[in-house]
Amino acid sequence: MEASLGCFHNNKDVFLEHRALKQIRMLVKAAKTKSVKARDLQLKKTHHCDSQKISGSYDQEFAAERARIYQKHTHFNFPKIHLTSHFRESIEMFGSLE
Repeated sequence: MEASLGCFHNNKDVFLEHRALKQIRMLVKAAKTKSVKARDLQLKKTHHCDSQKISGSYDQEFAAERARIYQKHTHFNFPKIHLTSHFRESIEMFGSLE
């Protein structure tokens, strides 16, 4: 059970986007808008052959910013998952979970 709980905690970041509140989704949307405006401004100044490289660069920057926002503002305070961290201790002390 502890191995499964550790595995969950090691990989829980894949769920961050789905745990975000409306305010956090609005922060991500604002970051996307800012990134798109900056990218479009840069694309107007450059030659067409460089456009893919520039777009890719801005996409990577936005992905990093989105990940930072989700990491900072979301959490996994699931009471049922937290309780599982106490199961082994209870079983060792009392022989069962009851």
